[in-house]
Amino acid sequence: MIPQPDETWPLLQVAAAPYAGDELCAVPLPEDPHQAELVRLHALLLRGELAAGDPRLRATAEAGGLIEPAPPALRQLEQPLPVAPILPSDSWLADVTENVMPDAGMSSVERVLGPWADQAPPRRARRVAAGVMAFSPYIQPRVRPFDRWAKDKRGGTDADRQALRAIDRAPAMCWVVDEPGAVRPLLALPGRHTPDGPVRLLPDRQGSSPGLIPTGTWLARVFRGPDGWYAALALPLEARPDQGWLLQRLCAELWQFRCFVPEADWYLLLRERAEVLYRCCHEWAWTAREAAP
Repeated sequence: MIPQPDETWPLLQVAAAPYAGDELCAVPLPEDPHQAELVRLHALLLRGELAAGDPRLRATAEAGGLIEPAPPALRQLEQPLPVAPILPSDSWLADVTENVMPDAGMSSVERVLGPWADQAPPRRARRVAAGVMAFSPYIQPRVRPFDRWAKDKRGGTDADRQALRAIDRAPAMCWVVDEPGAVRPLLALPGRHTPDGPVRLLPDRQGSSPGLIPTGTWLARVFRGPDGWYAALALPLEARPDQGWLLQRLCAELWQFRCFVPEADWYLLLRERAEVLYRCCHEWAWTAREAAP
């Protein structure tokens, strides 16, 4: 049975941050006073009452033993990247979330698109938002829709699981596309996750790829498919986020994440909290749009 919202992970919902969902902080708070203070500051950040670059965030994270080197340390991945034996679709990923944990699917638009959720986003954007939540913890302890789907032997074939596992291992990233198919990450990534060939879009529904990812700024998880690189759950951005601001915002998220998951690092954050990256970038694009003359 899917738990009620007050039983999801993290546990506390705060109406003052309508797009943050239930991730503002967790109950009970960490025993360490510095970590508890960081959780409080993180809630203020999500409410818009604290800037991402506020020095109190870093100072409190350092005092609580949560700090990562700047830029965030990248764990050296020893295992080769998995290759998807078949080509999934964005709709398939959305179905994983909505069929296994309907609660996550219902909150996905706000959690992923932020202020754009109030603008009647197109159907494809809503599907992508649900797909993004497939890889985010939603039920304690850190249970994701993908985890439940993968453990259910009725959920698909071995090839299906290998395909979705390849996407799960691919960290979410904001990509700059200078020419069709040629992508570069806006923030640091382990080298093997930076494509060495052209990147194509994952099909929205079952079928072939619609082609190379167009120029611009995109959010996506880029993985190896059966015949090259593909961008899963790809959404374009109207404005490219400031690199420094985005790094500060995600560092604050990482420090808060480590209060509850001590082994968390930059790589795990981008894999399991992709909705934060998506929402932050959409909030930046929204602010840029509102500031335009």
